Amino acid sequence: GISRVYSHLIPLWAASGSDITAQLAVPSWAGRNLSPALIPFAVPVPCLSPWLRPWRLWNRVGSLVNPAMADAFWRRLDPDIFMSTFFTVRPVRCPSVCVVYDMILELFPDCYEASYSVEVSERKRRAVLAADAVVCISEQTRQDVVRLLHVPVEKCHVIHLAAGILPADVPPAARGIAADRPFLLYVGDHVSRYKNFMFVVDSLMSAAAGRLAGIDIVVASPFPAGDELSGKHAGALADGRIRFLRRCDDVTLGDLYRRCAAFACPSLYEGFGMPVLEALSAGAPVVCSNAASLPEVGGKVVHYFDPLSPSGFRCALESALAEGHATEAIRRRQLHASTFSWENTASRFVSVFHEVAA
Repeated sequence: GISRVYSHLIPLWAASGSDITAQLAVPSWAGRNLSPALIPFAVPVPCLSPWLRPWRLWNRVGSLVNPAMADAFWRRLDPDIFMSTFFTVRPVRCPSVCVVYDMILELFPDCYEASYSVEVSERKRRAVLAADAVVCISEQTRQDVVRLLHVPVEKCHVIHLAAGILPADVPPAARGIAADRPFLLYVGDHVSRYKNFMFVVDSLMSAAAGRLAGIDIVVASPFPAGDELSGKHAGALADGRIRFLRRCDDVTLGDLYRRCAAFACPSLYEGFGMPVLEALSAGAPVVCSNAASLPEVGGKVVHYFDPLSPSGFRCALESALAEGHATEAIRRRQLHASTFSWENTASRFVSVFHEVAA
């Protein structure tokens, strides 16, 4: 999610005609992990690699040397505005912008290890309070930031994200994926409890599913099935009714969006919900939780359900399947998705940059 955001925005900020010069500061050892779109903007922050051996020696040396090298780097770079990709308090004297994607850690702390939840929540709080402007990627996120972190409402700017149309060319390796039976598509993290993935599986695999029982579930996710799913629905996994695609590039993902019977987003909370927009851009029928920011993203072209009601989910899915891939329905979905654009998102950010720089 976050990597997609900056892969779109940074090239647009630096595009011809813009008065923004964008540079992406990354640890010198991490540059190889950047997407090709970001490589031209990368500036390496000098530091000792965390993989240097022996670790005991270099970790001790690094804790002394890295801060000094980083301080010298920032003084030399001398930016006009600092914006962290993930809640870093500004390391240099200049105006700062903090982007808040969601408040999941604060609202669902039990979904994470306690030490991680506490550490990142505190880091986020410090970064938000120290910033000159806060960008929230949905109105729901803005309300949560104001309520939970006690940030003045006038300091927060709502800037929606977007989702590009994924490539239509289908590689030969992807053509056989879920080609034999209708399938419900799920994309992303299915492990975190707030994502509510097991709710979908339980609802579809139960006896109450009735005529929906013929629909498979395809999961595009880097994570394996997990013990809970393997224990409760081992038969469905063995029969191929639930299939996992752990390596899925954009071309394959676009193909899945276009061919799925419907796309499901059952989450209890999202800061935005980019996969919903991706599915709509591809023309897919979407069944979506009515929680948090998701109605902001889905508008009137999505079939909503209470994420705690299995019968409500099945009813919404039946409506989505009945609407199907009719030409007019696809046109409405894609028209709605087109109202969110990366160009508009980038332009709104630039306005915030000018405001804090002034």
